[in-house]
Amino acid sequence: MVGIDGLISGLKTSEMIASLMQIEARPQNILKSKVAANQTFVSALQQLNTRMAALAEAAGKVAKPAGTDLFSAASSSDKVTAVTTTGTAAGSLDMVVKQTASAQVSLSGALTSWPTDATEITINAAGTSTTLNVGGKSLDEVVSEVNKSNKGVTAVKIAAGVDDTGAAQYRIQLTSTATGADAAFSLTSNGTDPFSTAGGGMPLKAAQNAEVTLWAGVPGAETTISSATNTFTGLMPGVDVTVSSASKLPSP
Repeated sequence: MVGIDGLISGLKTSEMIASLMQIEARPQNILKSKVAANQTFVSALQQLNTRMAALAEAAGKVAKPAGTDLFSAASSSDKVTAVTTTGTAAGSLDMVVKQTASAQVSLSGALTSWPTDATEITINAAGTSTTLNVGGKSLDEVVSEVNKSNKGVTAVKIAAGVDDTGAAQYRIQLTSTATGADAAFSLTSNGTDPFSTAGGGMPLKAAQNAEVTLWAGVPGAETTISSATNTFTGLMPGVDVTVSSASKLPSP
């Protein structure tokens, strides 16, 4: 700021003006201080609100059933996985995995086309029988008919080389859509199963349940538990166990 003090009066007008401006600015400075203080207060309230929300969420989790459970599950075998759910209790269990669950897989003989005399096929699965009309259809169309039936069986055509005349051959592979013994199926055409050994096909894998033996080798206590899948739900309170392959030694 450039100022010229009074030449005649001798008054320091620049200082007077500066002092007056400072006095006039005091209310504005006070307001600025109040605004800053209010902003700090609002920020503090927001932080408090965030912390209260986190505390309420944590309290809600604790209030739920088994909210205070602090257990975790572990297995001595990499072929067995254990996870905790609600209501877990402390404990341990030895078991032997006898077998894992599997879906049924069956394969037809080598075909260049669908047999002309096989005009119908019957799928027997889940306690019901469903007959499909496949007369005059190609291998692809037969596969499509099986898949469209949604009877717990899927079909796929797989290349299988050529026959003596050089014609391309294919096999149809059938697979149950679920694992477990109850997922077993059969398919008949003209009174025979073209996917069985007798019908020229071959069963690749049987439908079976997973099985584990608890307290193996302990007379009077040894118990076998089965499951349609590889997961045994609630094998212990609040503990689900999943197996991936058979074992010989107990897995705690």
